[in-house]
Amino acid sequence: MTTALIVVGVIVLGLIATGGYFLINSGSSSTAAKQPTSGAGAGKTRDISSRDVDQAALTEQELFPGKQISVDAANYQVLKTQSSDCQSAATDDIAKLLGELDCTQVVRGTLKSPDGQFLVTAGIFNLKDEASANKAYESIKPALDAQKGRFTGLPAGDGTEAIVRAPTTLGWHPLGHFLAYAIVARADGKPIAADDAASKEVISDIVEGHLRDSVIAARAATPAVPK
Repeated sequence: MTTALIVVGVIVLGLIATGGYFLINSGSSSTAAKQPTSGAGAGKTRDISSRDVDQAALTEQELFPGKQISVDAANYQVLKTQSSDCQSAATDDIAKLLGELDCTQVVRGTLKSPDGQFLVTAGIFNLKDEASANKAYESIKPALDAQKGRFTGLPAGDGTEAIVRAPTTLGWHPLGHFLAYAIVARADGKPIAADDAASKEVISDIVEGHLRDSVIAARAATPAVPK
């Protein structure tokens, strides 16, 4: 299945309301995780199609190894990280969906964009298999359409209230048995315009550049353990 990074805007009404959303961008064409094509590691990389063959749990260190992450020349400050159950990062039908798809954990963190304009909560859901990750990818937008769920922000202290209170932009993308996602809010709490290119760039940096092409790709490129 060919997938694209889906990016939508979610209007959060208070701390617990699901709100509505407006479509910002249908995304860009997906690319596969970077794999070795030659050398000793070629053909011997880890299979990430399911937890049966990729049993190691995700860790906070794996996703956020330092006080900042870098995507090209952009440096994002890491404010807080957390590993928890999947339902803690979603509400209503989306939380229920993750449970039905045997999601066992989510590792997420809250970051600040290089210019300080945006706050980001981003992470990876650990699902049963590739089919489950793709099912989640396809089912999230209908739940948002019906206003029956959303992803939640992770507060990281004073000055980060906007990630749970303000309108947000949301993007998500599957790879292997994982689903990478990010929600972005303006640090000043103001709405994000539908044509706001800067927020889209933040989503692309974090979901595609970091979580997909760095974190998950690195796991997939790890040499398989000989049997």
